[in-house]
Amino acid sequence: MDKDRPKKIFDLFSEGIFAALMPIFGYLIAYRYETGFAEEFDIPSSLVVVDLSKTLRVTGILIFLYILILGFLDIRIQVGKSENAIIRSIGRFLIPLFLLFGYIVLQGTSGLYVIPWGIIIALTLIVEFVLPLVRERKTKGYKKKLEKQEEGLYQRDNSFISRMIKGKEDDSGLFRYAFVVLILISIFYINLFGSSEAKQKTKFLVIKSSPELVVLREYSQIFICAEFDRKNRTVQNVFYLKSFDFIAEQGLKMELEILGQLRPTQKKK
Repeated sequence: MDKDRPKKIFDLFSEGIFAALMPIFGYLIAYRYETGFAEEFDIPSSLVVVDLSKTLRVTGILIFLYILILGFLDIRIQVGKSENAIIRSIGRFLIPLFLLFGYIVLQGTSGLYVIPWGIIIALTLIVEFVLPLVRERKTKGYKKKLEKQEEGLYQRDNSFISRMIKGKEDDSGLFRYAFVVLILISIFYINLFGSSEAKQKTKFLVIKSSPELVVLREYSQIFICAEFDRKNRTVQNVFYLKSFDFIAEQGLKMELEILGQLRPTQKKK
């Protein structure tokens, strides 16, 4: 660490502390994950329970995201150090493109926020590659135009966000900033993981009762069940809570079936 550089709050934390916080953070994010799943079937959030297995699962997802974000930020910094202004502009353009790609992977192209993300990417494209032609029209050479715009838009600001945009952030603190980025992305994105799982789920346990009940989720050996329509692939928004012991006592059979992607009745298109 540079002794002449003033200490920041991130400098007080080590990799060990961040690693110790990961399970706690994983538990909190696991709840967001489960509510994202539950919302797809209109399951009330009051019925959501987070257990150890789900916490470990989400913690694993967070670790994967952390490594992914760490790699992306490292590439972004290295690109920002390029002497070619065009490459630096491409590096800045990668940031919203990376976030949109993650959203599409989770939600597909029919999600509510695809259009706003598309607008953001279009604006970024215009600012980075088209605006210099207008703003710096007196400057000769496209690279020179980009360099002049960089000086005007980014050089005066020395905040962390600006340093990341310019690719000038110190590599030694990268893991700390990656953790912060992970927190911010998790707040907005982790529920989409749960929502995505619910949308893509096709295999369900079916309780052979009268009427038949489909198991939508299991929390601590309590099954969240609902009546369903096989033909229309819809589920009712009236839920039954069935314990494993109750099902065993009643002698009810449970079968794993491929029902396809189920949706709540009111969400049927």
